[in-house]
Amino acid sequence: MVKDYISLHYRDDLKLSELADLVSMTPTSLCHIFKRYHNKRISDIIVETRIQHAKEMLISTDIKIRFVAYECGFSTLTNFNRLFKRLTGMTPTEYKNNKYE
Repeated sequence: MVKDYISLHYRDDLKLSELADLVSMTPTSLCHIFKRYHNKRISDIIVETRIQHAKEMLISTDIKIRFVAYECGFSTLTNFNRLFKRLTGMTPTEYKNNKYE
C-alpha cells in the first residue's frame, strides 16, 4: 500500500509520518518492515520512483530539466542532478541528449 501511494504521489512532499499514518504504524515500525520486505529504505523507493518519472519526461518531452526536476518532486535542481547521476550514471542533460531508456 505504501509503495502504491508513493507511485501515485511521488510529486508531493512525502513525509515518513504521513506514510506511517496511512498504514496505522509508527514511522520506526514502518521503516523496519519496509526494509525487511523490500530490502530498501522508503526514501530510496521515493527517489527511484521520482527518477523513473523524470527519465520518462526527459525522453518524451522538451520540458526544461529544471521543470522536470520540480515536476517530479525534487525541491532543488542540485539535488535532482546529484541523485539522477547517482542512479543512472549520467547527468539529466546527457540522458536527455542521448535519449536513453
